[in-house]
Order: sequence, then structure tokens, then C-alpha cells
Amino acid sequence: MNYAVFWGCKIPFYLPQYELSVRAILNVLGVKITNMEFNCCGYPIRHDSFEASVFSGARNIALALNNNVNILTPCKCCFGNLMHVNHWLRENKSLREKVNTLLKEEGLEWDSGTEIRHLLSVLFHDVGLEAVQAKIRHPYNGLKVAVHYGCHALRPGNIVQFDNPFAPTIFESLVAVTGAEPVDWPRRLE
Repeated sequence: MNYAVFWGCKIPFYLPQYELSVRAILNVLGVKITNMEFNCCGYPIRHDSFEASVFSGARNIALALNNNVNILTPCKCCFGNLMHVNHWLRENKSLREKVNTLLKEEGLEWDSGTEIRHLLSVLFHDVGLEAVQAKIRHPYNGLKVAVHYGCHALRPGNIVQFDNPFAPTIFESLVAVTGAEPVDWPRRLE
């Protein structure tokens, strides 16, 4: 397993401990990561300039495609926006042509062949619960953990295809293999 890690804008600057933790976990689990010079996913400018937002996301996807790697992101906003970009470009030929014209100036081209994966999905589907559990050295037995999926990871379900948007279980399953106890709370899907 080798992925280009898309950290997004906030993680490196505001949550460096999250980046360090993700790097350590992926290393222990044998997931190879490729560092690339990505730009913003485009989400922050989506409502100011839809086309600029799509181009920004498409450039990142094209960079990964050019390097023959899929994208892994721990950021739910970036995950949701990159999944939307893939959807919009598959569905809208004129937008796809406009974006590819701009990308050609850098020797790039968007194609739907690059997968966008969220960290939790990679851990659950690619690495697997048993492999994750086998690497736990200090279980969190008795610790109660409330998870929050975030709307960008779950909705719209037909675009992000992360988990069941109405009854997701991936996050809780990963928490449970650490020995911690996932608890239900009313805002976990907001």
C-alpha cells in the first residue's frame, strides 16, 4: 500500500501532533506514504469561485495520477471536496475540458483513475481491523470515546461513498479494536 498523503491546509499548521500521529501509525502498519507538493483542496474557496475550487482539487488529483499513487487524507473537508471534484469532473464534460486545458500548462491531466481515500477507510478496508488490533501495544481498556464523523465524510453518500451516512460504523469499529468503548451521542453525525 502506497498513498500520497494529502494533509490539507490546517493539519500541518494547527494540528502538527495529528500529522505526527498519523505518520507514526501508518509506519507501524506498513502503509507507505509519498509526500507531494499539493495545493489547497479547494474547499475554502468553493463558494467564492466554483471553477477555481474545482481546478485546485483537480490539480492535486492530477499530481497523484501523474505519480501513479492514490490519495489518502486524514482531513474530512479535503476528503469530501476531492470526492466532489472527481464527481463534478466525471459528470460535466465542459468543466472537465476547461480544467484539463489549464492543467495541460503544467503537463498534467485530470482523470478519474485516482482514488481518494480517507484515513479511516484505509485503516478499516485496506489495513483491516485484525491487523490494526495486532499492532496495539497499550490497549485503552475502559476508556469511553465519542466519535464525530463530520458531514463532509458522510454526505452526500452517493458521492463520498465512505460509509452508511445514516448509520456509519467504521469509526466505532476502529475505536473498539484499541480496547476503548465507543459511546453514542446525539451529534456524532453532524
